[in-house]
Amino acid sequence: MVWHYRKVDVWLAELRVNQLLNALIAPCARLNLTVMKGNKIIEVKASDYSKGAEAIRLIGKENYDFIMAIGDDTTDEEMFQTLPKESITIKVGKNTNAAMYNIPTQTQTIVFLNDLIKEEPVPEAGKHT
Repeated sequence: MVWHYRKVDVWLAELRVNQLLNALIAPCARLNLTVMKGNKIIEVKASDYSKGAEAIRLIGKENYDFIMAIGDDTTDEEMFQTLPKESITIKVGKNTNAAMYNIPTQTQTIVFLNDLIKEEPVPEAGKHT
């Protein structure tokens, strides 16, 4: 379960984050759950589940010829580390050692993804462009 607070007033978000974390610590410890503070998120999950574990599970089900993972949060770091070395891993925001590449902002990520799907015209046989 993830609570996103990206569009919340900064002062109010800081207040509520601390209140929520303090309220979650004891029950999560009793239930063997992990509480993580990320990039304007609070995540509660079972200790044995992660994006890295799920990536490994999904990769084991199919034979993929291309894998690309893009993420902007600390919760993406384990995923970047567990993917096969030939995977394209991209951290959005602050650069890390876990990802192969970095895109500084989410806006630039949208531009990057749009550029990937643009179709280039195929030149006619014998013609060079």
